[in-house]
Amino acid sequence: MLTGVRKRSPQHPFEDNPFHEDFAAWLDSPEGQLSRDVSDTVSELLERADLDARNRTILWEDGRACDIEGCIEHIHGLFPDFPPRLIETHVLAWLECGFVPKGFSEAQMDDFEKRVERWIHDYQRQHRRGA
Repeated sequence: MLTGVRKRSPQHPFEDNPFHEDFAAWLDSPEGQLSRDVSDTVSELLERADLDARNRTILWEDGRACDIEGCIEHIHGLFPDFPPRLIETHVLAWLECGFVPKGFSEAQMDDFEKRVERWIHDYQRQHRRGA
């Protein structure tokens, strides 16, 4: 019989994890706070929007339809202190996983997701070229 030997409990993945510590520090930084503010604002604005993936437009509550760039410009116009690049990051994140159409069959959802992926890919390719 072993006495005085204790089995060590497994280490939590975030314990002594430099990435987690750095990320937590970034979240508490002014840049991290700004990113959270932009994320919250973009999410709140876009939760009332609709998406037409076939025509590559975001449909605003007021009836305005715009592409990704127009959406970024619209939000930046409302919140000029938000950097457009950060707005773009959160708009693209909403397109990728924030908007979920209701009532779609599995086949319709697959088609929708492919259209959105191509839209984002084309936008990013054009944007990198400066077009």
